[in-house]
Amino acid sequence: MRSLSALLALIAAVFLPSAALASDPPPLSAAPAVVAAGQPVMLRWRFGGNKVVLLGGRFGKGVDVTGYTFAVDRPSKTTRYAVYTWYKDSADPARAAGEPGRSVKARYDTVVKVTKAPGPPLRVYRDPHGWQVQCRSGWKHDVVALPDPARNGLVFFQQEDDSVDRLAVSMLPGAEMSAAGLMERVRKSLAGSYAGAQVLTSGKVRHLSYEAEWMTFTGVDMTHPGVKTTSMVLALVEGGRAYVVSARAAAARFDANRQTMQAMVTSFLPAIGSAVAGRPAG
Repeated sequence: MRSLSALLALIAAVFLPSAALASDPPPLSAAPAVVAAGQPVMLRWRFGGNKVVLLGGRFGKGVDVTGYTFAVDRPSKTTRYAVYTWYKDSADPARAAGEPGRSVKARYDTVVKVTKAPGPPLRVYRDPHGWQVQCRSGWKHDVVALPDPARNGLVFFQQEDDSVDRLAVSMLPGAEMSAAGLMERVRKSLAGSYAGAQVLTSGKVRHLSYEAEWMTFTGVDMTHPGVKTTSMVLALVEGGRAYVVSARAAAARFDANRQTMQAMVTSFLPAIGSAVAGRPAG
């Protein structure tokens, strides 16, 4: 069994960032904003209130989400979501000293566009650790035995053992780690598993409203001599856990598999329930 650092190095993906990091993100956002039917979407709002109500999709004409900052839906058609918030305007100049502010109501909207799914059908895998991802139907998943499995995990999704084309998710403790630091660990480990590894692009992205890092690279996996691959890696930290989410394709099949690989990687949802006082996610 290879070392954990080597396994992390093998995690490779075909992924295009859904959006660049915004210096001033909108009050209500959806990511990804363009999905295939049934693909998970994270709705995140950056405000509170005395009462907050979410509408649209499976939330229908309104669900009370006071105290939450996110929700997850899987729309089957293009959907408009709205969040209403009621709060006290303590800055109301007309109120007398000592009186509570007047009640203010605000609405924020966002739209998720649903398109025809590119490539082969996908299925949802839900991991016991709380994260989930979509992989190609017909692929099996292989859970790698690691020390301290309550905090560490590695799952490969592939047609057969040690396939060239595959999806993988690695989870490890990340309480003291940043996405940039996690990606740097992956970058340093490439030389141990790939011959001629070359980083093509790297930088920050916003994935499902999380600050994340991504990197594309090429190289020859030392367990597949002569097979050049094109890879991209997504790294993020959430709820004290670090995740490296990836898929990989042989360079010769990269263009043909790009859309499917992108759909798989962008479908990843971390175990977000722990981020809001242990409440379940969406």
